[in-house]
Amino acid sequence: MLYNMLSGLITRSAPWSTEACGKRPSFRNARGKSAPFYFERSKQGGRFVKNFLTSGIAFLVFFLFLHSSAPAAEKKPVEVKKRDKCPVCGMFVARYPDWIAQIIYDDGTYDVFDGPKDMFKYYFNMEKYNPARKQSRIAVMYVTEYYSAGLMDVRKVFFIPGSNVYGPMGAELVPVATSDAAKEFMHDHKGTGMLRFEEVKPGDLK
Repeated sequence: MLYNMLSGLITRSAPWSTEACGKRPSFRNARGKSAPFYFERSKQGGRFVKNFLTSGIAFLVFFLFLHSSAPAAEKKPVEVKKRDKCPVCGMFVARYPDWIAQIIYDDGTYDVFDGPKDMFKYYFNMEKYNPARKQSRIAVMYVTEYYSAGLMDVRKVFFIPGSNVYGPMGAELVPVATSDAAKEFMHDHKGTGMLRFEEVKPGDLK
């Protein structure tokens, strides 16, 4: 139906002429219709509309494919407010900017912590601390990298347990950005390992 409507519209409004189309002049039949020219114009108009619709549909399919396959924009770290408390220990997180950790959810809400260790405690046992939260709704998690003091995605850092560097809640899993930095930190601060996010276990939180 859409094809027929567009075909008729473009056929009626298209600025074709006998000269432009290279066709012989029209003549009128018994009913007063310019049969040959009308036929040629309609034929070319229909071909134009068909090609136009085909191209349009192909473009639409390509656009939808790109849209569906593009990754969702990553949520940025939140600005911790003075009243924000760690849901594990109850301390005011803003007082410890060098240790802030964050969990941000797909609806824009968040939880903040005064260190990676409490963040992991919460992550491993969300039902205990907040039954309304689900791991499946987490969009991104951030920790404060030790050397730069900047927030980084938890999947882009190494966590060093067992060092002599302590956070607000005592022994910590210290986040460092690279393997070289992790080795340097372990050498300087007696760390006992290098763990990626998925390698951290509840037993590492003691």
